Amino acid sequence: MVRGKNKAPALSIIIPFYNNHPHLPDCLKSIAKTVTASYEIIIADDGSPNRRFLKTIREPKIKILYLKGQQGPSKARNEAVNHATGKYLLFLDSDDTIVADPTELINRSETHPNGKNADILVGQEADTPFAAAIAKQTPFVGNLETEPRLARIHYFFALLYRREFLKENSISFQTSLTSGGDLAFLAQTLGKARTIFVETYGFYSYRRRENSITFSKLTTEYVKCRLLLINLTASHLASFPKANLLRSFGTFDTNMYMAKRATLELGRDTGLWFVKGLSIWARENLADDALISKCLNEFYVPWTEQNSTILKVMRDGGSPETILKMILTTLEE
Repeated sequence: MVRGKNKAPALSIIIPFYNNHPHLPDCLKSIAKTVTASYEIIIADDGSPNRRFLKTIREPKIKILYLKGQQGPSKARNEAVNHATGKYLLFLDSDDTIVADPTELINRSETHPNGKNADILVGQEADTPFAAAIAKQTPFVGNLETEPRLARIHYFFALLYRREFLKENSISFQTSLTSGGDLAFLAQTLGKARTIFVETYGFYSYRRRENSITFSKLTTEYVKCRLLLINLTASHLASFPKANLLRSFGTFDTNMYMAKRATLELGRDTGLWFVKGLSIWARENLADDALISKCLNEFYVPWTEQNSTILKVMRDGGSPETILKMILTTLEE
């Protein structure tokens, strides 16, 4: 069994919460059912107008923090981290559940020759095949210098973060991002971690949300956050050229699709603004042809001729109008 130092729990489970009363009971039950080592739960209520259910919770392992007003999930998570005492932190949304014991990931890391006290432990979503681009063979331990493919990790959940590692590197969630704060946090931790333990162990069950950006209408604020996020990610990975390039490759198609949606849902001016910012990002992060060729040969990268053509026009200083037309035409095919 995993035990925290000085009787501290092995795991702190952090749950940002806002008015999600229907799903929180299932979330909490899943923790009690699966976790076998010592743990604590910290619920950070982000100014919910109705707190009746929270007020009924009497479980000693659960701490509840009440924030003043709605300040967003990044602020809620930061407050919870400040109160956490566990060796590792797991961030769990209030409508998600865990279906296997996450502390088993700690056990496996500690029995690996190089995994003890790893900064980040990478598991996976339950019943979802592990991305071949990330894990050719598991378990393994590395960082962005030795294993650039780790930059292809695109999910924030199902990872455990060593609390002292976050503290030593002053890592927190950026509250200026109203969306995408979790992915900026992920990039920052990946860029700072010296040891990352990776195992094909599925324990996290993610609820596909009808109100997610995939299913709901875009907002101008979201598009602005998206551009800020890709630039923040690049800055966090800048010390690792291969990793940054792989991450940039991995988000290129997504950003092309975002340009199309921004144009169709918010208007041509918004689409052109996004494409202009995207072109600057591409010129700064996808400019090394020799490295691009090497990465395409060395790693599994879903890259098309259309992507190469659009990237070339971006790098050559093509107008946003020309690039947007190319994107819209390509995505219609």
